[in-house]
Amino acid sequence: MAMTSNPDRSAMEKVAGDGDPRTRAGWDEAFRSMARRGDDRLLDSDVQSSSWDDSEWEW
Repeated sequence: MAMTSNPDRSAMEKVAGDGDPRTRAGWDEAFRSMARRGDDRLLDSDVQSSSWDDSEWEW
């Protein structure tokens, strides 16, 4: 089977959600609440980046 640049849409929907707004209902308020409590920091903030991270990684 040849690899393609377009992943299977159904697989992507499983990762990203199905587009139904109820999928993430309440998340905005949950994040605001976490921010008010100071509970919105990265858990792995002590991870050091490498030269590859700095020069090659793209979001």
